[in-house]
Amino acid sequence: MGKRYAVRSSALDEDSAGYSFAGQYETALGLSSVSDIITAIGACVHSAGSSRIAAYRRAASFRESMQESTPVVGVLIQEMVPADRAGVAFTINPLTGANEIVIDASFGLGDLLVSGQITPDEFIIDTSCQDTSWQVSKLTVGSKRLMSVLTHHGIIRTPVPESLQVIPSLSDRQLNEIVSAARACERALGHPVDLEWAANGNMLFILQARPVTAILAAGARRG
Repeated sequence: MGKRYAVRSSALDEDSAGYSFAGQYETALGLSSVSDIITAIGACVHSAGSSRIAAYRRAASFRESMQESTPVVGVLIQEMVPADRAGVAFTINPLTGANEIVIDASFGLGDLLVSGQITPDEFIIDTSCQDTSWQVSKLTVGSKRLMSVLTHHGIIRTPVPESLQVIPSLSDRQLNEIVSAARACERALGHPVDLEWAANGNMLFILQARPVTAILAAGARRG
């Protein structure tokens, strides 16, 4: 299979500790031709002037001068991983502020998971142990009924076999690699991180690392 590419935004005011703009700008997946990539770059840049971006900025209480201006958008072109598993990982619980790693995972590419179209598996990792040791304190197996697969013809959506829907999508070895990568990113960046990751066989790829945007528990701090 030839290489496929993702075109995605990297705006100057995106993915900060206070605001994420996640899902607001245009993203295109599974592209192969130069013309399609150029078209997608234009769509990504022009999405900065969309009504939904303006509404998000108003709701997020940006400074008045910023509300009136169009955001400056950088564009990333990434070679896509033909993932058999993908998901996200947080090095602090984004809902409670607890010092635990939360990993959401499913089969195939990660687009259905991050867009909320499927219910993934959720692994909550106890981080009270040392870097070389950890344990799953809570596992919730999601339905995972659909998955996106990268093919010669682009991205297709297909049902997940029923036998895989009812079992965890990650092995202990895969969990260990994600936990280790998440901790390494947190140490390197100096703050709790929200990762997007993809795996192909035994190869783990970190697609993006950004600050955890909102921790709902008041006064939560990383210990």
